[in-house]
Amino acid sequence: MVPAELAPAQLGSRVKINDVIRPACLPEREFEYTNGDTVKVIGWGITEVGGPKSTVLNEVEIPLVSAETCAASYSRVRNFPFRDSKLPAEIICAGGTDGKDSCNGDSGGPLFFDLSRGTGLNREYLLVGIVSTGVNCGTDIPAIYTRVEDYFHWILDKLSL
Repeated sequence: MVPAELAPAQLGSRVKINDVIRPACLPEREFEYTNGDTVKVIGWGITEVGGPKSTVLNEVEIPLVSAETCAASYSRVRNFPFRDSKLPAEIICAGGTDGKDSCNGDSGGPLFFDLSRGTGLNREYLLVGIVSTGVNCGTDIPAIYTRVEDYFHWILDKLSL
């Protein structure tokens, strides 16, 4: 089953690359990363629990969190789908510490590595996750992201590439 966060779209015109709109590479195979590696998430979501949606696009660096640590965090969350069970392989956990996290309104946004090759509009990014869900933004429970690499072939098929 493909998660709701993945939805191919065909645009009616070319996209102009600028400071806000940038392309990102898709991971063709399992991408090697470790607990604590720094990734970035961007979005228009709220910046504090109960607050309004942002009027500016926000970007924050957050650490990846191991499946074990993530599962332990969610074991404390009442009525959460992954409580007391192993996390599905199709997810990545990140953030949740030091007030840095994705939050309500960020769903569907990118979780990516900044590969730091090039400058300005020539920078390279690797999309590794899509904002899915979380609880209590930035309060010691990591957010959950859909792992993009697990859907690489589905994405190519839908885009007819």
